[in-house]
Amino acid sequence: MKISLKRKIGMTAFFVAVYLFVSVASGWIIGTGFLHVVACGLLAIPFAWMVSQTWSDD
Repeated sequence: MKISLKRKIGMTAFFVAVYLFVSVASGWIIGTGFLHVVACGLLAIPFAWMVSQTWSDD
């Protein structure tokens, strides 16, 4: 499916904004520390997959 460049940039910005919001919210909930780093690292995996799928031209 062909996606326009404008839509790809918008979707990427949206994914990054949601990831940052969830990361900050989890920092407030569980505190900053090792557990927060692990949680954000694990959370980055599906977001990185979504961004890579957005930019792949299948």
